[in-house]
Amino acid sequence: MRRYRFGPLAALLAGLHLLFMVIAAVCSLLDDAPSLIWWGLLGLPTWGSTLVPVSQAWLVFLGLALAAGLRTWMLWEVLRGPALPATRPSERRIVWLRRYLYLNVAFDLILWSLISNVPDAVYAVTLLVIWAPLIVLFVLVPVGVSARFRAVAIAFGLINLVVSAASFFGSTWLSDEGAFAAGLAALVWQAMVLVAQRRDGRWSRATVRIGWWAFGLTLVIEVVDLIPGTHMALSLLGSLHVFGVWWYARSAHELAEPGAAAVPAGEWPRLLRPAGAAVTVGLLLALVHSEDMPSLSFSGEDMGCYDWTIEYRRFGDTRPQDRERAFLCWARSVEDGSPMFDDDVADQRILAWGRAVCAASDDPQRKRALVEGVDTSRLSEALVFLCPEVVGRQEPERLRSQAQVRQDFVDYHSKMTSYCSDPWARLRARRQGTVARFLSESGGYYVYDDKSTAKSDDHADLESAFDDGLVHAAGTSAVVLTGEEYAICVTVKAFGAAPPLRLKGWDQVTEVGIRSRSGRLVLPPNQEDGEEPTAPALPNMAADGPGHYRLRVYTREMDPRDDDGPYTEHLIVAFPGRSKKVVHHVRP
Repeated sequence: MRRYRFGPLAALLAGLHLLFMVIAAVCSLLDDAPSLIWWGLLGLPTWGSTLVPVSQAWLVFLGLALAAGLRTWMLWEVLRGPALPATRPSERRIVWLRRYLYLNVAFDLILWSLISNVPDAVYAVTLLVIWAPLIVLFVLVPVGVSARFRAVAIAFGLINLVVSAASFFGSTWLSDEGAFAAGLAALVWQAMVLVAQRRDGRWSRATVRIGWWAFGLTLVIEVVDLIPGTHMALSLLGSLHVFGVWWYARSAHELAEPGAAAVPAGEWPRLLRPAGAAVTVGLLLALVHSEDMPSLSFSGEDMGCYDWTIEYRRFGDTRPQDRERAFLCWARSVEDGSPMFDDDVADQRILAWGRAVCAASDDPQRKRALVEGVDTSRLSEALVFLCPEVVGRQEPERLRSQAQVRQDFVDYHSKMTSYCSDPWARLRARRQGTVARFLSESGGYYVYDDKSTAKSDDHADLESAFDDGLVHAAGTSAVVLTGEEYAICVTVKAFGAAPPLRLKGWDQVTEVGIRSRSGRLVLPPNQEDGEEPTAPALPNMAADGPGHYRLRVYTREMDPRDDDGPYTEHLIVAFPGRSKKVVHHVRP
């Protein structure tokens, strides 16, 4: 009876895998969707279960149950190691072939998920490092085949490798037919390796048979992929990918065992030589279309669009070589609504449509015809990357960089602040400051202890301020109503004791109690897009450190010096005081 190096451990891990799959299947049945078992087999999130019609769920369960059994057996075959006693191979190429076979097994089982989020170029280099030596070594190690046979097999393998790497680097000279031909080239390489294994006595018939199963499954997937609406079938077939991993592992295991004699190499039949040459030339020619045929690409949603569709990188911050990519990102974005185009529309067609819309900007009737049926809510955001000169004539602000936009805001803030002045200039406080305050749509602003760890129910809310009239305070915060004005003048003054009331000239004065736990009471500065404040911050109003304070808020209308305001002036006076009473002061 054969003993394996890691037999008990392999049996334990395979058994645990089978137990997990059984539990996942039971849970999925209770949930009426094969989500957990789907995730366990394919490493996919639970969205796979949403592809399953309820009426067909039992068919999917049967398919996944078959795949679970095969995967468990595959894990046993992979993990058990070569049989004992194993002989150390004498040739270095055999040692390296076994290493690369095991590396491919590890990649298919684990490594692919660890590097799935790296840039495409890094992923492509990783594939080259793993696959290139294997393609060559897996052809050179078997004996019993001719040198011409090896050369043709390596050529087919390298065709697939070059095309796959080029697709990751974003090459556009490859056609869809060329990519399909490259997949067939990989199948030819695998078939020739299996023929060589069959002629070499070191590999068992079972290993070669499993390799042919993997070959057949890959061929079926290539064919099914050409049929529209077969996403579910492709996913289920993908769960049977275990045959390829199984073949690699058994091939590596058996290279460590003493094998039978190799079958002598024979000459190829005469008709096979020109046939092989014709197939090779045909596959190479299929990689590239003639110049009058377009090479289409489909970028989809995973083309690195985060900077534009999430971070909203502006045209002025986008490199010229990235502008077409940014346009495609906006055209396919689903972040703010429906995408302009579906995934099955080629990038080249979207770019051609965008250029046509740019060219038709001076012809409203033709432009309306072009954009009919397209979600145009983000049209300007997208087109600015394709024809900035056209969009810039109507919306010049879209051409600016983020730094320019922020500087414009800083300059505007400084201009508005220059219209504001200290209404109590002669009454000096411990701390004081005056700025123009820009408001949100909420119609108010907060004064609060920004270092407090108080619970959320210890904070003031805007609706209560409407009930109180002007100011509402609760715990460590207070909210002040402002109406609908966009900009107001705000002056804060922090005193060590209550200053004179001074009601003359003010429309409304309200006083409330507030607490500072950390020794801070602030009105947070204006910020643009989460960046640094665009104006100096107003000072801390807790002049005596932690404790109880009174906030006295003065408001009045003012004559604006600019059409944009400010129209209202606020004065906030803070001083120590334990009372929590709300006091509305009435002008004499």
